[in-house]
Amino acid sequence: MEHVDPDVLALISLGEDVDDTTRDHLARCERCTAEVAELAAVVATARTVTPADAPTQPPAHVWDAITAELGLTGAGPSSTPISPTPAERTTVERAPSPSQAA
Repeated sequence: MEHVDPDVLALISLGEDVDDTTRDHLARCERCTAEVAELAAVVATARTVTPADAPTQPPAHVWDAITAELGLTGAGPSSTPISPTPAERTTVERAPSPSQAA
């Protein structure tokens, strides 16, 4: 049995509509249905994240205790807070699936 493409399963978990063939497959295939359920749980959790959930820099006394415990000097955090920067995206070429190669 050929399963639904993982990219399509991800789109389904995000709420995208699918064609009848894919819908019929999901109705019969426990493996694909379980994958959609797992992905949907991740999506539901991710949608509950708020700005208050962002990590914060520990206070200086925490770094002081760490450097003292490790016997390090001058290894504390910089005085300037570091803000996260978006990662660069790269495009990866996918090999055709066996059904596309035929």
